[in-house]
Amino acid sequence: MAMENVVKLYKDAIRELEEIWQEGRSTIQSNCPDLSYGEVLDAMQVMDCTEQTMVTIPSQEFQEKLSLAHQMSSKFSTLTKDITAKIGELVQRDQELAKQLA
Repeated sequence: MAMENVVKLYKDAIRELEEIWQEGRSTIQSNCPDLSYGEVLDAMQVMDCTEQTMVTIPSQEFQEKLSLAHQMSSKFSTLTKDITAKIGELVQRDQELAKQLA
């Protein structure tokens, strides 16, 4: 359950980065109608507000964390199955010993 929340958090963050980028660019274009699209992007680049710095790089970092979360979840599932199987084996041995003692 906790891992699902982490995955959702990272996916939401990636989506929000894209939305913030789109909204910011749109706001600038609305407030500066005389600037072309390229000029808006150039002005944003001067302020180090590019799609690369605001969306791509942070999204890649979140994707890496998502991948790690999926790996951890997979390892946890495998560990849970292994433990459950070992408990089953112990119960079976215990039952066999109980039969021998009876």
